[in-house]
Amino acid sequence: MENPFFIVGSGRCGSTFLYRLLEPHTSIGLTNEARVADFLYFGHQFVSLPAHERMTLSVQTSYELVGLIGSEFNDAFSKIYDRHAREMVLEFYREQFPHKDFTHWGDKLTDPNAALAFRNLFANARYIILIRDPRDVFCSLRAFAAKEKVKAINAELSNLTLEEYSEYWLNLYHGSTSYLHGHYLLRYEDLIAEPLVETKKALAYLGLELSAEHAARVASMDSFSGHGTSVSVEASSGRWRRELDSSEVAKVEGICGQLMQEHGYELSS
Repeated sequence: MENPFFIVGSGRCGSTFLYRLLEPHTSIGLTNEARVADFLYFGHQFVSLPAHERMTLSVQTSYELVGLIGSEFNDAFSKIYDRHAREMVLEFYREQFPHKDFTHWGDKLTDPNAALAFRNLFANARYIILIRDPRDVFCSLRAFAAKEKVKAINAELSNLTLEEYSEYWLNLYHGSTSYLHGHYLLRYEDLIAEPLVETKKALAYLGLELSAEHAARVASMDSFSGHGTSVSVEASSGRWRRELDSSEVAKVEGICGQLMQEHGYELSS
């Protein structure tokens, strides 16, 4: 059962789509944004911080930590924390999927820093990095943020500027593809074009096979409804051409252009 993996990517990158494609596999116990890895990473940083010292930790949101444990005890206590953290996460996944005889387990959309730190607990942790054209992602994010239920819970999304989002996308994918060594990079555009083929490739990366039963479920699955912000899966790719004006496109490409090209996204000019 010691085969953890994480789906890492920006919000609105299609991670829920990928989650629904992988989750039915009989050997996978996959949670949807449980963020247990984020919590354990946060906890490790906290117990390692000597009393009265301060640090700012960013796990989705920035927090200022003030150390509690005496400096002469931090090292010993943090090692105990890590030993118990390892068993805690295993027990958590066993309890989440009591009727599933899974060998691989993990979470969707974990913070890249937390995902990397997870290798301190499980050296063989793997990462599927899901990337999507940032121009399309911003369109999806803007439509998602306009929903009433989202505004009630995540009002800050409505205030996110195009420049702020572009910097976030650039930093997330530059960082995650650089230091999450041994990752598998999957493009959203390829996933929606051939979900069965790409699901099989992702499973092969994990050392698993696509069964006939799972393939049938993927082929019949409506993985887009209820979460997408386009009228169809097909319309979700290239929507920026319809929804962004030329100045907005120029802003995204001015910040993200080089990395976009490295991953096969053509610029408008």
